Amino acid sequence: MEKKYHYVYSLVGKLKLKEIVPLIAGAKLVVTVDTGPMHIASALKIPTVALFGPTSPQRTGPWNGKYMVLKADLPCMPCLKKECKDW
Repeated sequence: MEKKYHYVYSLVGKLKLKEIVPLIAGAKLVVTVDTGPMHIASALKIPTVALFGPTSPQRTGPWNGKYMVLKADLPCMPCLKKECKDW
């Protein structure tokens, strides 16, 4: 039986926005936080796992295609703050 290999890449800070679009278009799955690449994957209907912390997936979540939203279930969420003072 032939083995199939799947690769995971972290390209944080290594690509420009115009370089990200074709990369996402060729992906089988995108795991991302609430950022531009999440919206690009959603627009292209690429399966997406979106991680949310202080932002609200109801407000800024992915809208197209197959996606799963993972978020913290805390009473302070969404706080929309850049730093958490209530750990």
